[in-house]
Amino acid sequence: MGNIYAQITDRLEAFIARQHIFFVATAPLEDSGHVNVSPKGQDTFAILDPHTVAYQDFSGSGAETIAHLKQNGRITIMFCAFEGCPFILRLYGHGEVLEPNDLDSSSSINALHSISVCAPSSVCVLRASKIPVVTACRCTTS
Repeated sequence: MGNIYAQITDRLEAFIARQHIFFVATAPLEDSGHVNVSPKGQDTFAILDPHTVAYQDFSGSGAETIAHLKQNGRITIMFCAFEGCPFILRLYGHGEVLEPNDLDSSSSINALHSISVCAPSSVCVLRASKIPVVTACRCTTS
C-alpha cells in the first residue's frame, strides 16, 4: 500500500540517494500529444529543500520535456528500486525551466553545482517546486 507525504522526508531522501536512475514524465495539453517519459542519471539530481528538487537536463531527441514544462508546468519524477524490496516513489509538481544564463541569478539552484557543473552543452535546469504530494509504494514485510 502506498503512502502520501506532504514533503520529502529523511527516509525518502535516503532512498532517492541510493538510486542510480530516475524518470521524468510530462505531457502537452493537446489530446493529440503524447506523454513523454525520459530516463535521467542520478548525478544530475538535487534535493534543494523538502518541497523543491532540481535536475540538470540535456538536449535529447526533441526536448519534449522542456516544451511541455514551458506549456503547462506539469511534471512527475519517479524513482524505483531495482534491487531489494519493490519500492516506487513519485514526486508530483509543477516545473520551471531555467536556461543556462539564468543559473547565476537563481540562488536556490546553487545546489546543482555540487552534483554536476552546468556545461555549455546543457540546455537547461528543470525545477519541480513546492511538491504538493509525494507518494510511495512498497512491499509489506512480515
